[in-house]
Amino acid sequence: MRRCSQSSRSLMLSEEQMRALDAWACNRRQSAERLRAQIVVACTRGLSSRYIAQLLRINIRTVIKWRTRFETGGVTALCDAPRCGAPRLISDAVVEAVLSKTLHDHAPTPAGWSSRALAQELGLSKSSILRIWHTFDVAPVCSRPASKNRGVRVVETYPLRRSRARSGGSSQ
Repeated sequence: MRRCSQSSRSLMLSEEQMRALDAWACNRRQSAERLRAQIVVACTRGLSSRYIAQLLRINIRTVIKWRTRFETGGVTALCDAPRCGAPRLISDAVVEAVLSKTLHDHAPTPAGWSSRALAQELGLSKSSILRIWHTFDVAPVCSRPASKNRGVRVVETYPLRRSRARSGGSSQ
């Protein structure tokens, strides 16, 4: 394990900062925050920026950037800064309503919620419903169960197409 040079000194963290960074480092949803926490935790161990970059398979400039941001602003500086662009039109309360209705309420059909049915129920567009589902990895019950016959048919016809393509299309 390589130690840092004099120019890249080891960071010192309080107990509270260390707990926050440990929680971020274990977070599976926010990969960007997880990486930033891993960078800072590695810096506290006295590792060089170059070695941290090799260890995490990232650019050394990324290590230096997040180390500097942490030194100047603490844990809060590791959060994403607001970006330019249009402000959000769907509030957190509406997102919560979509998720709770999808996961906890009974759908009008036995097949589960469709994006159109839920959109009509909540007064949103189906695109908004799909975006929210995709963001939170929520998949309602499949609306069309796969037919057994259809699956068999695909399995039976697929090898024929492959063999014809390999033989150049001629039948012998």
